[in-house]
Amino acid sequence: MCFTPQREGLIEEKVILACDNNTSKIYTLRAIANMAELKVTKVNGNLVGQDEEFKNLYMTDIQPKFPKTSVLSIKNQTFVKVNYHWNIQKDSDEDVINHTRYQIEPSKGVFDPDVEIDFKITFESDISIPFYKDISLVIDDVPIEAIKNPPESIKQQALERKSAQNDEGERARPSLTYFDFSVISKTLFNKVSLTPAVHFFPAPVLIRNEHQHNFSLKNESEGPVQYKVRLQNKTSDFVSCRVLNEKVILGEVICLIII
Repeated sequence: MCFTPQREGLIEEKVILACDNNTSKIYTLRAIANMAELKVTKVNGNLVGQDEEFKNLYMTDIQPKFPKTSVLSIKNQTFVKVNYHWNIQKDSDEDVINHTRYQIEPSKGVFDPDVEIDFKITFESDISIPFYKDISLVIDDVPIEAIKNPPESIKQQALERKSAQNDEGERARPSLTYFDFSVISKTLFNKVSLTPAVHFFPAPVLIRNEHQHNFSLKNESEGPVQYKVRLQNKTSDFVSCRVLNEKVILGEVICLIII
């Protein structure tokens, strides 16, 4: 016996069980039919308006190599369970892939009836440039017709899959993108100061004598900074220059590389 309600609310269906001895019995099937509806309720604890459409999540002031986490709260506003999983857009640029990391926890599971789940979205980068990532919440095993107040993405999918049916002629239950949004992230540049920024060796200096100058580096960022120092150029072939243990040995222009 299969019971497939076609509308929301309290539904009753009577079933007559007939026997060969000309007797029968009436059974009543009663159910409360519900439609699935999810809503982004909060972003980092800040309430999202009932009619506000959530499209972008901004993650700023991020230190390189220091992960930052935002919390996205989503509530199942109906009384049916909804299976879900997250899709994170894949990058085609290998350089970007190697320098950025995105993670969502929990990545998949079940929305229990009338329950709100806090999702932790974590971003980490090794380089200081803006990043954009498309993320989708996908629900599983829910007919399009059973989604209440569907967002535009669902309506578009409904048009594309209107004729989809399985072999028994029942309505298909594909995985559907319930909504999608962009994570817009910006990693700060490391800040390192050099003291002194310029140094002039006193003139005149003796040739073939080693003259040294000490300098100091200060990390003004909130996280650790890796660095290396190398000679960038010199104005004369008759001058040798090297950097050793934060000492300039008679040099010209020194380049500080932050990595």
